[in-house]
Amino acid sequence: IMAGSLPWDLIFIGVAAAVVIELLGLNSLTVAVGIYLPIHVSVPIMIGGVVRWIIEFASRKNEQLKAARVERGTLLASGLIAGESLIGVIIA
Repeated sequence: IMAGSLPWDLIFIGVAAAVVIELLGLNSLTVAVGIYLPIHVSVPIMIGGVVRWIIEFASRKNEQLKAARVERGTLLASGLIAGESLIGVIIA
């Protein structure tokens, strides 16, 4: 940016891809993260999304139960992320 030599052709290709993805009804940020991250990181994220979908589908008749399950799952996932971060720092 400082030198003024950005690869504008690649930037415009990325913008066009994001517009097409949005027009297809997908979230461009989610697709971009899926493309950017390696497969060993993307698969657990996808599995977590499938688990959440199953839980929401199974508790669709009771909104209070669904909200409690989603909140508990979010808390568990946050704890796992924090624990992994702490272990990574300890190992390093």
